[in-house]
Amino acid sequence: MTDAPRTIRLGTRSSDLALTQSSWVADLLRERGLRVELVPITTRGDRSRRPLALMGGVGVFAAALRTALLEGECDLAVHSLKDLPVAPVPGLTIAAVPGREDIADVLVLAPHLASQLRSLHSDDGDALLSQLPDGLRIGTGSPRRAAQIRALLPTCQIADIRGNVPTRIARAAAGDLDAVVLAAAGLNRLGDTLAELLAERLVVPLPILPAAAQGALAVECRSADAAGSGVFGSALAEALTAIDDAGARAVIDAERAVLAELEAGCAAPVGTHGELLASGDLALTAAVFALDGSETVSATTTGHPWDAIAIGRDLARELLAQGAGDIAEIGARHTRARSDAVPALAPTTAGPEAGPLAGRTVFVPREADDHIVAELRAAGAAVIAHPVTLTEPIDVDAAALAANLLPSLTHLAITSPRTITRLEELNLLETIRAAATPPEAVSLASTSGASPAAGRAPLVIAAVGPASAAAGEAAGLPVTIRGTHDAAALAAAMIAAAQSPEPSEPAEPPEASAPGELAEPAAAPHAWLPASALAAPTLADALTAAGWRVTRTPIYTTRTRPSADQDVADAWHRGLIDAVVVTAPSVAAALVELFGHAGPGTAVVAIGEPTARAIRAGGGLLAATAVQPTPAAICAAVVDALRPDGERTGEPAHAEAPARTANPETTATPPEPKEQP
Repeated sequence: MTDAPRTIRLGTRSSDLALTQSSWVADLLRERGLRVELVPITTRGDRSRRPLALMGGVGVFAAALRTALLEGECDLAVHSLKDLPVAPVPGLTIAAVPGREDIADVLVLAPHLASQLRSLHSDDGDALLSQLPDGLRIGTGSPRRAAQIRALLPTCQIADIRGNVPTRIARAAAGDLDAVVLAAAGLNRLGDTLAELLAERLVVPLPILPAAAQGALAVECRSADAAGSGVFGSALAEALTAIDDAGARAVIDAERAVLAELEAGCAAPVGTHGELLASGDLALTAAVFALDGSETVSATTTGHPWDAIAIGRDLARELLAQGAGDIAEIGARHTRARSDAVPALAPTTAGPEAGPLAGRTVFVPREADDHIVAELRAAGAAVIAHPVTLTEPIDVDAAALAANLLPSLTHLAITSPRTITRLEELNLLETIRAAATPPEAVSLASTSGASPAAGRAPLVIAAVGPASAAAGEAAGLPVTIRGTHDAAALAAAMIAAAQSPEPSEPAEPPEASAPGELAEPAAAPHAWLPASALAAPTLADALTAAGWRVTRTPIYTTRTRPSADQDVADAWHRGLIDAVVVTAPSVAAALVELFGHAGPGTAVVAIGEPTARAIRAGGGLLAATAVQPTPAAICAAVVDALRPDGERTGEPAHAEAPARTANPETTATPPEPKEQP
């Protein structure tokens, strides 16, 4: 063998797994007389925390290594072959596939689940999986794994996770995730370095189809070096040929040919498994999965190993003939293009390059003329505006309310624009306007209707936020107390205003009491809260705790629409929606009821902490929370959840803008009252 003229630079990512794999290949080459040094290469995938499926898949890791090869920063690169795009790169060659590790995917269970399953004293993976509780929160960044796990464990919730192997294992812990999915090959290669992390966890094999080339490594170099005509002469080419496993390469060629024919990237929901049989034939199985786990198209074939690529391509064509392109986004020729799937559902008012949300599709469960929709479209998003709940009136005795309740009130709280709509339907607005009108204003009007009772202050109108205030004022109500964005803030504002009379309107001095006679204490404020039957008791509880009389009257409710729009459901299940804005707890429940939980590629953005809590309680996973229900704050939260550089602020979105508020159910819970000394 001819000696290489200089040291071979082997480019590698800096993760523990990448370094372990690259070091193993370097040792194989050193055993064949070559001098090899590792050269760290940082990739965009390493720098970003954005979901891989939204960055084009794990191919982002390979791109930087391949660029380094072409630009001469390194001479070799070691890839996890399952993460390598199938399209060839001119000037580069996969020169060796040095064997193959375990192809299986495994479920790494958190300690609290591991202890339960260990008590069964079973090594049967299927038996252990059958004992898992419902509602598990499972982490994976792979659509292929997510789809199959949803089919295997229908009640589970999938979290999109990133990070190196130790980081992902650590996520399987109480208070975070119940389990994470990893490749057995990675665990095996890292070996003892994971012993401490895995000591209290349990690794259970998953009966799912692996990715093409899972468990295999690819050693890539410049084509001239692979042919022996580069600066290293024949030495490097001969060494690479020596470490290549021809059998493993044939199987992997067949598996990757399936992806190539489907035009599927390495992030597509496609699984393949090939093996060499004792007869010498190559057996190949492949499947395409609907992202929600509801459908699978699969096929199996056998053939001669020297026809590996043809075997894979033929099997892919069989999948397509069975309708694989109808259940998943796999390739430009075989599925509806993204731009063709949602334009009617999601129009945009911005140009293709305008705004921070350009190129994104956002689902807002509101009407198309909603201010949130307008704000997101102005930011460049294509917005699917489609309500998922219906508002239904609740029958009340309006005459009794007008005669018996309204005369005793001091305050009326508007917690949603829907409240005003319903009060108008009940023909109560005129009576409320009269009760809220100061006596001097009544005396100046020629036709004013009734005025407040003699000696009684006008009814104080309070609104939870800008939209509720605007709706009240549009109906002729003088809104004098405005909460900033939620029920807790409104309660604080109402209590403070009641304790501090306006200086411009000094209270009349109390009448003198007879000697020895105690003055009659002032009556407690009496607030009326006409609202949704589903509204949280936040405002009522806070006022009651402050000594107020509170009357809650449900005047409407919401329920889930009887059926889902098929086009919206299709976009949801096909992963065409980048983000969904959840406006209220009832909306969170309706989305799950109609469409199921959002897939790993859809960022869930909540408006308000009560909505966020409802999403978590239902097993959902949040990307961001807008604590103010203004369009500007909501848009900021969506931008943050989909930030291109993956660097989220980590802070709830606040944005001051006079705009539409969220549903009253988005009001936040006030802090617990402090103990009095």
